[in-house]
Amino acid sequence: MSEAAAPRQAATKTSAIETVLGGLRFDWVAALLAVVLISGVYLDGWAHNNGRVDDSFFTPWHAVLYGGLLLNGLFLGAVLVRNVGRGRHWRVALPHGYLPALVGVVLFGFAGGADLVWHEVFGFEEDIEALLSPSHLALGTGVFLIVSASFRAAWRRSGARSTMPWPAVLALLATISIFTFFTQFANAFSSPNLYTQQLFSNNPYPLEVTLIAYVLLPTVILMTAFLLALRRWSLPPGALTLLVVGNALFMYVERISYNREQWYVLPALLLATLVIEGLYRLLDPTPQRVIALRLFAFTVPVVLFLFYFAALILVQGIWWAIHMWLGVTLMASVVGLGLSLLVAPPPIPAETMPSN
Repeated sequence: MSEAAAPRQAATKTSAIETVLGGLRFDWVAALLAVVLISGVYLDGWAHNNGRVDDSFFTPWHAVLYGGLLLNGLFLGAVLVRNVGRGRHWRVALPHGYLPALVGVVLFGFAGGADLVWHEVFGFEEDIEALLSPSHLALGTGVFLIVSASFRAAWRRSGARSTMPWPAVLALLATISIFTFFTQFANAFSSPNLYTQQLFSNNPYPLEVTLIAYVLLPTVILMTAFLLALRRWSLPPGALTLLVVGNALFMYVERISYNREQWYVLPALLLATLVIEGLYRLLDPTPQRVIALRLFAFTVPVVLFLFYFAALILVQGIWWAIHMWLGVTLMASVVGLGLSLLVAPPPIPAETMPSN
Protein backbone atom coordinates (compact mmCIF):
# COMPACT_ATOMS: atom_id res chain seq x y z
CA MET A 1 0.00 0.00 0.00
CA SER A 2 1.35 3.40 -0.91
CA GLU A 3 1.94 6.08 1.69
CA ALA A 4 -0.69 8.28 0.01
CA ALA A 5 -3.32 5.52 0.19
CA ALA A 6 -2.82 4.93 3.93
CA PRO A 7 -4.03 8.39 5.04
CA ARG A 8 -7.03 8.09 2.72
CA GLN A 9 -7.94 4.73 4.25
CA ALA A 10 -7.46 6.12 7.76
CA ALA A 11 -9.66 9.11 6.90
CA THR A 12 -12.35 6.78 5.56
CA LYS A 13 -12.18 4.71 8.75
CA THR A 14 -12.41 7.86 10.89
CA SER A 15 -15.41 9.06 8.86
CA ALA A 16 -17.09 5.68 9.36
CA ILE A 17 -16.56 5.88 13.11
CA GLU A 18 -18.04 9.37 13.21
CA THR A 19 -21.06 8.17 11.28
CA VAL A 20 -21.63 5.35 13.75
CA LEU A 21 -21.27 7.66 16.73
CA GLY A 22 -23.63 10.25 15.31
CA GLY A 23 -23.25 13.83 16.38
CA LEU A 24 -24.79 16.80 18.13
CA ARG A 25 -27.13 17.64 15.23
CA PHE A 26 -28.48 14.09 15.18
CA ASP A 27 -28.93 14.20 18.97
CA TRP A 28 -30.83 17.49 18.75
CA VAL A 29 -33.32 16.06 16.27
CA ALA A 30 -33.81 12.91 18.34
CA ALA A 31 -34.16 14.89 21.60
CA LEU A 32 -36.77 17.26 20.14
CA LEU A 33 -38.71 14.29 18.78
CA ALA A 34 -38.49 12.74 22.25
CA VAL A 35 -40.10 15.86 23.73
CA VAL A 36 -42.84 15.66 21.09
CA LEU A 37 -43.52 12.05 22.02
CA ILE A 38 -43.56 12.61 25.77
CA SER A 39 -45.84 15.61 25.24
CA GLY A 40 -48.22 13.30 23.39
CA VAL A 41 -48.15 10.90 26.35
CA TYR A 42 -49.07 13.68 28.76
CA LEU A 43 -51.71 15.09 26.41
CA ASP A 44 -53.39 11.70 26.34
CA GLY A 45 -53.14 11.53 30.13
CA TRP A 46 -54.69 15.00 30.39
CA ALA A 47 -57.58 13.85 28.20
CA HIS A 48 -58.19 10.85 30.46
CA ASN A 49 -58.00 12.94 33.64
CA ASN A 50 -60.37 15.58 32.30
CA GLY A 51 -63.07 13.35 30.83
CA ARG A 52 -62.17 14.07 27.21
CA VAL A 53 -62.18 10.43 26.07
CA ASP A 54 -64.94 8.02 25.35
CA ASP A 55 -65.05 4.27 24.82
CA SER A 56 -63.07 4.38 21.62
CA PHE A 57 -59.44 3.73 20.76
CA PHE A 58 -59.58 6.25 17.92
CA THR A 59 -59.36 9.65 19.63
CA PRO A 60 -57.55 12.87 18.67
CA TRP A 61 -55.33 12.41 21.74
CA HIS A 62 -54.23 8.98 20.52
CA ALA A 63 -53.65 10.54 17.11
CA VAL A 64 -51.16 13.02 18.61
CA LEU A 65 -49.49 10.27 20.64
CA TYR A 66 -49.13 7.86 17.73
CA GLY A 67 -48.16 10.74 15.45
CA GLY A 68 -45.19 11.40 17.75
CA LEU A 69 -44.30 7.73 17.54
CA LEU A 70 -44.53 7.86 13.74
CA LEU A 71 -42.15 10.83 13.55
CA ASN A 72 -39.60 9.04 15.72
CA GLY A 73 -39.97 5.85 13.69
CA LEU A 74 -39.59 7.63 10.36
CA PHE A 75 -36.49 9.49 11.52
CA LEU A 76 -34.73 6.41 12.87
CA GLY A 77 -35.93 4.18 10.04
CA ALA A 78 -34.73 6.58 7.35
CA VAL A 79 -31.25 6.75 8.87
CA LEU A 80 -31.12 2.98 9.22
CA VAL A 81 -32.14 2.40 5.60
CA ARG A 82 -29.68 5.02 4.33
CA ASN A 83 -26.72 3.56 6.19
CA VAL A 84 -27.63 -0.05 5.33
CA GLY A 85 -27.74 1.06 1.70
CA ARG A 86 -24.20 2.39 2.13
CA GLY A 87 -23.01 -1.06 3.14
CA ARG A 88 -23.35 -1.01 6.89
CA HIS A 89 -24.68 -3.96 8.88
CA TRP A 90 -28.08 -3.12 10.37
CA ARG A 91 -26.72 -3.52 13.89
CA VAL A 92 -24.32 -0.59 13.39
CA ALA A 93 -26.40 1.42 10.93
CA LEU A 94 -27.66 3.75 13.66
CA PRO A 95 -25.47 5.89 15.92
CA HIS A 96 -24.49 4.31 19.22
CA GLY A 97 -27.39 4.35 21.68
CA TYR A 98 -30.14 4.62 19.07
CA LEU A 99 -30.78 1.00 18.12
CA PRO A 100 -32.73 0.45 21.38
CA ALA A 101 -34.87 3.44 20.35
CA LEU A 102 -35.80 1.70 17.12
CA VAL A 103 -36.62 -1.41 19.16
CA GLY A 104 -38.80 0.87 21.29
CA VAL A 105 -40.67 2.07 18.18
CA VAL A 106 -41.38 -1.53 17.17
CA LEU A 107 -42.38 -2.44 20.73
CA PHE A 108 -44.69 0.58 20.92
CA GLY A 109 -46.33 -0.44 17.65
CA PHE A 110 -46.97 -4.00 18.84
CA ALA A 111 -48.11 -2.78 22.25
CA GLY A 112 -50.51 -0.35 20.57
CA GLY A 113 -52.11 -3.24 18.70
CA ALA A 114 -52.22 -5.25 21.93
CA ASP A 115 -53.82 -2.26 23.65
CA LEU A 116 -56.59 -2.20 21.05
CA VAL A 117 -57.24 -5.91 21.61
CA TRP A 118 -57.04 -5.46 25.38
CA HIS A 119 -59.76 -2.80 25.26
CA GLU A 120 -61.99 -5.00 23.16
CA VAL A 121 -61.58 -7.99 25.46
CA PHE A 122 -61.41 -6.43 28.93
CA GLY A 123 -62.93 -2.99 28.37
CA PHE A 124 -61.43 0.45 28.91
CA GLU A 125 -59.40 1.23 31.99
CA GLU A 126 -60.60 3.81 34.49
CA ASP A 127 -58.48 6.08 36.68
CA ILE A 128 -55.43 4.32 38.13
CA GLU A 129 -56.16 1.18 36.11
CA ALA A 130 -54.82 2.96 33.02
CA LEU A 131 -51.38 3.26 34.64
CA LEU A 132 -51.17 -0.42 35.55
CA SER A 133 -52.66 -1.99 32.43
CA PRO A 134 -50.08 -4.45 30.98
CA SER A 135 -50.57 -3.10 27.47
CA HIS A 136 -50.00 0.47 28.71
CA LEU A 137 -46.88 -0.60 30.62
CA ALA A 138 -45.55 -2.11 27.39
CA LEU A 139 -46.27 1.21 25.66
CA GLY A 140 -44.38 2.99 28.43
CA THR A 141 -41.39 0.69 28.01
CA GLY A 142 -41.31 1.51 24.32
CA VAL A 143 -41.46 5.24 25.07
CA PHE A 144 -38.62 4.92 27.58
CA LEU A 145 -36.37 3.24 25.00
CA ILE A 146 -37.16 5.97 22.47
CA VAL A 147 -36.91 9.14 24.57
CA SER A 148 -33.74 8.13 26.44
CA ALA A 149 -31.74 7.61 23.21
CA SER A 150 -29.95 10.99 23.13
CA PHE A 151 -28.92 10.51 26.76
CA ARG A 152 -27.50 7.06 25.98
CA ALA A 153 -25.71 8.35 22.89
CA ALA A 154 -24.05 11.21 24.78
CA TRP A 155 -23.11 8.91 27.65
CA ARG A 156 -21.32 6.47 25.36
CA ARG A 157 -19.14 9.03 23.64
CA SER A 158 -15.56 8.81 24.77
CA GLY A 159 -13.75 11.72 26.29
CA ALA A 160 -12.93 13.35 29.59
CA ARG A 161 -15.59 14.76 31.91
CA SER A 162 -17.31 17.62 30.11
CA THR A 163 -20.46 19.72 30.19
CA MET A 164 -23.66 17.77 29.65
CA PRO A 165 -24.96 18.48 26.12
CA TRP A 166 -28.44 19.99 25.97
CA PRO A 167 -29.93 17.18 23.85
CA ALA A 168 -28.99 14.80 26.67
CA VAL A 169 -30.69 17.18 29.15
CA LEU A 170 -33.90 17.14 27.07
CA ALA A 171 -33.72 13.36 26.79
CA LEU A 172 -33.27 13.10 30.57
CA LEU A 173 -36.31 15.35 31.08
CA ALA A 174 -38.38 13.07 28.83
CA THR A 175 -37.04 10.00 30.64
CA ILE A 176 -37.86 11.41 34.07
CA SER A 177 -41.30 12.34 32.80
CA ILE A 178 -42.18 8.84 31.58
CA PHE A 179 -41.38 7.49 35.05
CA THR A 180 -43.39 10.20 36.81
CA PHE A 181 -46.26 9.71 34.37
CA PHE A 182 -46.68 6.08 35.36
CA THR A 183 -46.27 6.92 39.06
CA GLN A 184 -48.52 9.99 39.07
CA PHE A 185 -50.66 8.23 41.67
CA ALA A 186 -47.88 9.09 44.17
CA ASN A 187 -46.46 12.48 43.23
CA ALA A 188 -46.72 15.70 45.20
CA PHE A 189 -46.29 17.83 42.07
CA SER A 190 -49.42 16.39 40.46
CA SER A 191 -51.63 16.58 43.57
CA PRO A 192 -50.84 19.63 45.73
CA ASN A 193 -54.57 20.00 46.40
CA LEU A 194 -54.51 16.98 48.72
CA TYR A 195 -52.31 18.86 51.19
CA THR A 196 -54.67 21.84 51.37
CA GLN A 197 -57.86 19.93 52.21
CA GLN A 198 -58.20 17.23 54.81
CA LEU A 199 -60.13 14.22 53.59
CA PHE A 200 -61.25 11.30 55.75
CA SER A 201 -60.89 13.34 58.95
CA ASN A 202 -62.23 10.43 61.01
CA ASN A 203 -59.27 8.26 59.95
CA PRO A 204 -56.56 10.36 58.26
CA TYR A 205 -53.89 7.68 58.59
CA PRO A 206 -54.28 6.14 55.08
CA LEU A 207 -54.14 9.59 53.47
CA GLU A 208 -51.15 10.63 55.59
CA VAL A 209 -49.22 7.53 54.52
CA THR A 210 -50.17 8.20 50.90
CA LEU A 211 -48.98 11.80 51.02
CA ILE A 212 -45.65 10.74 52.53
CA ALA A 213 -45.15 8.49 49.50
CA TYR A 214 -46.11 11.46 47.29
CA VAL A 215 -42.88 13.14 48.47
CA LEU A 216 -40.52 10.17 48.66
CA LEU A 217 -41.23 8.53 45.30
CA PRO A 218 -40.58 11.61 43.10
CA THR A 219 -37.49 12.26 45.22
CA VAL A 220 -36.14 8.85 44.23
CA ILE A 221 -36.85 9.49 40.55
CA LEU A 222 -35.42 13.01 40.43
CA MET A 223 -32.34 12.38 42.54
CA THR A 224 -31.49 9.20 40.66
CA ALA A 225 -31.55 11.19 37.41
CA PHE A 226 -29.55 14.11 38.85
CA LEU A 227 -26.85 11.96 40.41
CA LEU A 228 -26.54 9.77 37.33
CA ALA A 229 -25.95 12.86 35.19
CA LEU A 230 -23.46 14.24 37.72
CA ARG A 231 -21.47 11.04 37.58
CA ARG A 232 -20.83 11.61 33.87
CA TRP A 233 -20.94 15.38 33.30
CA SER A 234 -20.94 18.81 34.81
CA LEU A 235 -24.37 20.39 34.27
CA PRO A 236 -24.90 23.52 32.17
CA PRO A 237 -26.58 26.51 33.83
CA GLY A 238 -30.34 26.04 33.77
CA ALA A 239 -30.29 22.25 33.34
CA LEU A 240 -31.53 21.49 36.86
CA THR A 241 -34.23 24.14 36.49
CA LEU A 242 -35.45 22.63 33.24
CA LEU A 243 -35.51 19.12 34.69
CA VAL A 244 -37.44 20.05 37.84
CA VAL A 245 -39.79 22.75 36.55
CA GLY A 246 -40.31 21.06 33.17
CA ASN A 247 -41.36 17.82 34.80
CA ALA A 248 -43.49 19.60 37.41
CA LEU A 249 -45.24 21.51 34.62
CA PHE A 250 -46.02 18.26 32.82
CA MET A 251 -47.43 16.80 36.05
CA TYR A 252 -49.43 19.89 36.98
CA VAL A 253 -51.04 20.45 33.58
CA GLU A 254 -51.96 16.80 33.17
CA ARG A 255 -54.04 16.89 36.38
CA ILE A 256 -55.03 20.56 36.20
CA SER A 257 -58.70 19.82 36.77
CA TYR A 258 -57.76 18.70 40.31
CA ASN A 259 -55.13 21.28 41.24
CA ARG A 260 -56.03 24.42 39.30
CA GLU A 261 -56.08 26.53 42.47
CA GLN A 262 -52.54 25.51 43.41
CA TRP A 263 -50.87 27.09 40.36
CA TYR A 264 -48.55 29.05 42.66
CA VAL A 265 -46.61 25.84 43.36
CA LEU A 266 -44.92 26.19 39.96
CA PRO A 267 -43.28 29.60 40.57
CA ALA A 268 -42.31 28.35 44.03
CA LEU A 269 -40.51 25.41 42.43
CA LEU A 270 -38.84 27.80 40.00
CA LEU A 271 -37.47 29.80 42.92
CA ALA A 272 -36.35 26.56 44.59
CA THR A 273 -34.43 25.47 41.51
CA LEU A 274 -32.68 28.84 41.31
CA VAL A 275 -31.40 28.20 44.81
CA ILE A 276 -30.40 24.67 43.82
CA GLU A 277 -28.57 26.00 40.76
CA GLY A 278 -26.64 28.34 43.05
CA LEU A 279 -25.79 25.49 45.42
CA TYR A 280 -24.56 23.42 42.51
CA ARG A 281 -22.22 26.19 41.34
CA LEU A 282 -21.02 26.76 44.91
CA LEU A 283 -20.42 23.11 45.82
CA ASP A 284 -19.33 21.78 42.40
CA PRO A 285 -20.35 18.20 43.30
CA THR A 286 -18.58 15.39 41.44
CA PRO A 287 -17.85 11.74 42.25
CA GLN A 288 -14.30 12.86 43.06
CA ARG A 289 -15.54 15.59 45.43
CA VAL A 290 -17.44 13.18 47.64
CA ILE A 291 -18.32 15.49 50.51
CA ALA A 292 -19.69 18.10 48.10
CA LEU A 293 -21.69 15.39 46.32
CA ARG A 294 -23.15 14.08 49.58
CA LEU A 295 -24.07 17.60 50.72
CA PHE A 296 -25.68 18.43 47.38
CA ALA A 297 -27.67 15.16 47.34
CA PHE A 298 -28.93 15.87 50.87
CA THR A 299 -29.72 19.53 50.28
CA VAL A 300 -31.64 19.36 46.99
CA PRO A 301 -34.77 17.63 48.42
CA VAL A 302 -34.71 19.97 51.45
CA VAL A 303 -34.79 23.08 49.27
CA LEU A 304 -37.29 21.64 46.80
CA PHE A 305 -39.92 20.60 49.34
CA LEU A 306 -39.39 23.48 51.76
CA PHE A 307 -40.34 25.86 48.95
CA TYR A 308 -43.19 23.55 47.91
CA PHE A 309 -44.74 23.35 51.38
CA ALA A 310 -44.00 27.01 52.16
CA ALA A 311 -46.01 28.06 49.11
CA LEU A 312 -48.95 25.88 50.13
CA ILE A 313 -48.85 27.11 53.74
CA LEU A 314 -48.58 30.80 52.86
CA VAL A 315 -51.32 30.84 50.21
CA GLN A 316 -53.93 28.31 51.31
CA GLY A 317 -52.63 26.55 54.39
CA ILE A 318 -52.21 22.80 54.81
CA TRP A 319 -53.76 20.39 57.26
CA TRP A 320 -50.45 18.74 58.11
CA ALA A 321 -48.69 19.81 61.31
CA ILE A 322 -45.04 20.86 61.15
CA HIS A 323 -44.04 17.42 62.43
CA MET A 324 -45.33 15.92 59.18
CA TRP A 325 -44.31 18.33 56.44
CA LEU A 326 -40.89 19.13 57.86
CA GLY A 327 -40.25 15.52 58.82
CA VAL A 328 -41.06 14.12 55.38
CA THR A 329 -38.86 16.83 53.82
CA LEU A 330 -35.92 15.69 55.93
CA MET A 331 -36.73 12.06 55.14
CA ALA A 332 -36.57 12.92 51.42
CA SER A 333 -33.13 14.40 52.01
CA VAL A 334 -31.97 11.15 53.59
CA VAL A 335 -33.20 9.39 50.44
CA GLY A 336 -31.08 11.73 48.32
CA LEU A 337 -28.06 11.15 50.55
CA GLY A 338 -28.53 7.39 50.34
CA LEU A 339 -28.69 7.46 46.56
CA SER A 340 -25.40 9.38 46.47
CA LEU A 341 -23.76 6.34 48.09
CA LEU A 342 -24.63 4.33 44.99
CA VAL A 343 -23.16 6.93 42.62
CA ALA A 344 -19.99 7.42 44.68
CA PRO A 345 -19.74 4.48 47.08
CA PRO A 346 -17.16 4.43 49.87
CA PRO A 347 -13.93 2.74 48.78
CA ILE A 348 -13.52 -0.92 49.66
CA PRO A 349 -10.32 -1.47 51.66
CA ALA A 350 -7.85 -3.74 49.93
CA GLU A 351 -7.80 -7.21 51.41
CA THR A 352 -4.70 -7.96 53.40
CA MET A 353 -2.95 -11.02 52.08
CA PRO A 354 -2.01 -13.46 54.87
CA SER A 355 1.70 -13.83 55.39
CA ASN A 356 3.34 -17.25 55.08
